[in-house]
Amino acid sequence: MTGVQTCALPIFFDDTGYKYALNFRPNAVSKDSFGMTSKMSMFNDIITAIGAEFEVNGTLVSIYQKIGTDLSTIVRHGFNLSDMSIENDISGFATYAEGFGVHANPDDQSSPQLHAVYESPLSKIYGRIEAEPIDDERYTIQANLLAALKSKVDNTLPVSISLSLYDLNKSGYPYKMAKVGDWITAVDEKINFKQKIRIISVDDEFSADGTRISYAVTA
Repeated sequence: MTGVQTCALPIFFDDTGYKYALNFRPNAVSKDSFGMTSKMSMFNDIITAIGAEFEVNGTLVSIYQKIGTDLSTIVRHGFNLSDMSIENDISGFATYAEGFGVHANPDDQSSPQLHAVYESPLSKIYGRIEAEPIDDERYTIQANLLAALKSKVDNTLPVSISLSLYDLNKSGYPYKMAKVGDWITAVDEKINFKQKIRIISVDDEFSADGTRISYAVTA
């Protein structure tokens, strides 16, 4: 299946029991062949290609350009931040990758091949650390191959920040409850940390009478 555009979104939901709501007008995109893959994988490919995000409520998949809000909320250790930990995994860290796509003559494997290179700005600090190259003839569009390389390299250094926040709503503080996708600023002088971070999960803790005691946030 080639040349898929956003108008083809319904094909991912046929016979699944789910429906979707597209809440912005994305640019049309061309998509290389999906090959033999699942509807979920195809859907994720399209979401990445149009630069969108989605959330699922029941059987409704809501698609947005960006989920969440950039809040002015500041969480600070000793005030409304009880604890914070930072974890990262550098085992697969890379700053550079090359990609190869379709041959100029698909019937001649010695003919020139579509080629793209991505180098992260972090290579100026850490040097050129090569990721495993992409070699996939389903890529026929250089922009798509370059986007795949950028995603591959930029996702090689996952950083996870865990926060334990006091719920200040019951005390009248003007903070919104954190929601997935929201941006907040976290400050912890103990570890010299002050950064804007994005919420990726929220876990509530309740007392026996149903009162929310606190909520833990991962960003």
